[in-house]
Amino acid sequence: MDRAKKVVVIGDVFADMISKVRGFPETGGRTFGTSFMRNSGGTGGNIAAGLAVLGMEASIVCGLGDDENGEFLLEELKQSGVNTEHVKVTAGLKSGAVPIMVDEDGERVIYVLVKGSAFEAIEPEDLLFLEEMNPDALCFTE
Repeated sequence: MDRAKKVVVIGDVFADMISKVRGFPETGGRTFGTSFMRNSGGTGGNIAAGLAVLGMEASIVCGLGDDENGEFLLEELKQSGVNTEHVKVTAGLKSGAVPIMVDEDGERVIYVLVKGSAFEAIEPEDLLFLEEMNPDALCFTE
């Protein structure tokens, strides 16, 4: 049997916070919605989890904060079978969060709240392991 392909995903892992709202208000207005439901998200995390579920040796390089969302996201990646050895958890920074408002027609408004978060903490030296690992493929996301 052939060995599983080694794929390293370098990209985003965020906490999606989803609320179903009655509608979108005009500027300065308000609307009502459900409490947030938290899911693991981010293109990088979703791709890495999908590759792992398909039987590939998927690793992720991303930045997470040392907060509740970071702990949640790290555990979700591990449960999906993703190698999290190269996840950079940065003390004092928050993990990226993405509030997503969905109206009754399924239309969405998405706020990507990552400025100043651990998402921005990845440095070139965090990728030095790639030469030794020699993965079969790299996937870059933003």
